This record gives sequence, structure tokens and C-alpha cells, in this order.
Amino acid sequence: MSTSSFEAKVTDVIAGLVPWLAPIPSAVLVANATQAHLGWSQPVAIVAGLIIEGLGLTSTSTALTLWDWNARRPANEPKAPFWLSGLMVAVYLISTIGLTVVLDLNTALVHVAPAVFPVLALVGTINIALRSQHKHRLARIAEADRLALEAAAKAEEERKADEERRRQERKADREARRQQTVNQNAQQLSNNGSVDAFVDRVQAGRAAKKASIIDAMLNVYRDNPFMGDTELGGKVGVTRQTIYNYRKELEKTGRVHVNGNGVEVL
Repeated sequence: MSTSSFEAKVTDVIAGLVPWLAPIPSAVLVANATQAHLGWSQPVAIVAGLIIEGLGLTSTSTALTLWDWNARRPANEPKAPFWLSGLMVAVYLISTIGLTVVLDLNTALVHVAPAVFPVLALVGTINIALRSQHKHRLARIAEADRLALEAAAKAEEERKADEERRRQERKADREARRQQTVNQNAQQLSNNGSVDAFVDRVQAGRAAKKASIIDAMLNVYRDNPFMGDTELGGKVGVTRQTIYNYRKELEKTGRVHVNGNGVEVL
């Protein structure tokens, strides 16, 4: 672990611990003041110190929480009553300073000092209300977000279901058209005689087309025996591979001979 990393960890520990220790001196001062000026017993004085510093801690925490909320709240949400929590912090400060400093300066106020504690009780009640209100506010927003996510998920599911339905409809439509074509072809074959007759006509048509292409090839070879397969294919309207296959057939049947003079028609 590097020195800087160790220092950062130690600083983090101190930063997390010291704020919880900071109220102790003020609590001790309040306890001493209530013993000295109000004549309270030590246990009651300690309780009073803990109460005041506990209220200070919760008031400050509540005020900072509401201030942070107002800074980051959604645009459609109203502001939290930060001013009220800030006022509670001010009441705490005034009460603490009044009990620990002012009474030492002016002991005549000793008869008024007990009135601080009902005010602090009110501060505690308001803090509870503010924190409860903020808890409900966050819960309401979380619920609204959850419902919005559910609505979005439902809308997405409906969109996908609708898209799947349209896809199935298109598939069924294609299948229906294909079946209709098959039926029409079958009907046409039935009208023309039979399937065998149709196949014979198709084969005869293919044979006639092949014979026509071969005749065209032979005519070209007579005029230009050196013409390549690609160029010849372009002239007669077929691929280079078809020209090559037909030429091999012509060689096997003895209708052409390939030599140094190109393709010689026999």
C-alpha cells in the first residue's frame, strides 16, 4: 500500500469518526450549565446535554438532506421545506449558546432558561415530521418510477407481441399465396393434360434452347475460332461456364476440334 493510499484511508476513518465525537464537548457544557445554573442533578443534566446535541445533529442532518434534495429534485417535484429545517438548526444553536454562554454572562436569565426545553421538544417533533415527510416523498417517487418502468416494459411487450403477430400474418399470407400458386399450377397442368406432358414440354424447351445456343456457338467459331469463352458467352447470352461445358460436349461428340488454330468446326 502506498503512502498516499494509506493517508487517504486514515483520513476517511477520521472524517467518518470525528463528526460523531464533535457534539460531546457541547453536550458536556450544556450538562455543566444545567447543573450549575438550574440546579439539576448530574443524571438529568447529562440527559439534557445528550438531548440538545442529538437534536442539533438530527436538525443539521435533516437540513442538509433537504437542501441536497432541492438541488437534485426532479423538475416536476416541489421543493422540500429546507427553510424550516434551517430554522430548527438556528433554534438549536441559540439554545446551546444561551445555556452555555449567556447564562454565565447574565445569571438573571436563569428563570427563563427552562423555557428552552419545550422549544427543543418542538424542534424534535418538527424534525421527526420533516424526516417522515421526506421518507414518504422518496417512497412516492420510487413507486412512480416503478410504475413507469412497468408501464414501459408492458408497452415493449405489447409492441413485440404486435410485431410477432404481424410477422405471423405476413408468413401466413406468403404461405397462402404460395399455396394458391401451387394450386394454379396444378390446375394448369391438369388442364393441359398431365404432369408428364408438362415435364416433357419443359425438357423439350430446354433442349431446343440448348440446340439454339450450340448453333450460335458454331456460327461464331466459324467466323472467329479464337474467341474466348467469356466473350462468346456475352454474345449468345449465357455464362462462361456454360460455354465451356457446351464446347466440351461438342468436342466429345466430334463436332469441333480445339487445336492451335482455335476451335475448328468439323
